[in-house]
Amino acid sequence: MRIFNRAIRWIAMAMAVTTMHAADCCKNSVAVVASLSGTAIMRAPGSHEKLAVSSLDWLSEGMTIEVGARSQAVLILLNGHRYELGAGAEATLTADAAPKITGSARELSPLPPIPKLAPIVAGSAPTSGAVRIRGAAEISDLYPRAGIVAVPDEVSLRFGAVPEAVSYRVVLENDGGDKLLNVTTESTEVPVPSRAIGMGAHYVWHVHAFRSGGVLIGAGGAEFTTLSAEGAQQRRDFASALGAGGGGAATLALLAEVDLRLGLVAEACDEFSAALKLKPDDAALHRALDSARSSLGGKSQ
Repeated sequence: MRIFNRAIRWIAMAMAVTTMHAADCCKNSVAVVASLSGTAIMRAPGSHEKLAVSSLDWLSEGMTIEVGARSQAVLILLNGHRYELGAGAEATLTADAAPKITGSARELSPLPPIPKLAPIVAGSAPTSGAVRIRGAAEISDLYPRAGIVAVPDEVSLRFGAVPEAVSYRVVLENDGGDKLLNVTTESTEVPVPSRAIGMGAHYVWHVHAFRSGGVLIGAGGAEFTTLSAEGAQQRRDFASALGAGGGGAATLALLAEVDLRLGLVAEACDEFSAALKLKPDDAALHRALDSARSSLGGKSQ
C-alpha cells in the first residue's frame, strides 16, 4: 500500500507539472531550462519526490533543480539573468531574487528580460464565438482563437474545410462591432490586410460555409488578441540578444518556447521546425513540435 500511495503521489505530481506546461505554458514560472547536457531532476516545494528535467522545461517559484553527475544545465530567469549549473549543483528558485545555489555554478552574462505574458485586454466585450445554426455543421480548426495571440501584421484567419462547400464568408470585427474584413472566398485561409488591426487589442471573427445555390452548411467563430507593442519590443530585444550568441537549434528552440509562453503558437511551430532541420534526431524537439502543433487546431469557441 505504501508503494502504491507513493506511485499515486508521483503520478499526481507529474500530471500537475505536465498540465502546468500544456495548459498555459507555465504562466506561474520564474525560469526556463535553456539547455541541459546530461541529466537533472526537480523537486516541488515541500516534496521529496523527484521528476526528470528536460531542456526547455519551465520551473515555478520554490522548485529545486539538481544537476546529475557529469551533467550541466543553464537556467534563464524571467529577468534575463542566466546561471550555468555544474555536476551536483542545486538551485532553488525564488520569485524576484537570485536562486539559492549550492555546488559548482557561475553566473553568465545576462540577456534582456523574457517577454511578459500577454494580459487579457482590459475592457474586452464578452463574446459568444460560434453561433449554432440548425442544419449547419460546426467548422473546426479555427486559428487564431481564444488563448492564441497574433502578431498584427502577420494574421491569417484559418479554418477546416467543410465537405461540399464551394465558398466561405469570413467576417472580422473589433470589440466595437466594426467590420474590418468581410470577404467571400473559396480558400480556407484568409490573410488579414496589413495595418487592418492594431496591437494589444481583442477581435472576433466568424466563418460561414455555403454549397451551390448559396445554401448555408457550416458555421464557426472565434476570438483572439494581438501582441502588445511592449511585448513585441521585448520579443525583438530577447531574440536579438540570443542571436548575437551564434544562433543554432538551441536558440531557435528557446525562442519557440518563449513564443509559446506569449501565445504565439504558429510562430513557435515554425521555430521548432527550423530547429529540427538543424537537429533532426533530437527527440525533445520532436516532442515540443508535436505539442505545439496540437494547439494549432481546435473547434470553434
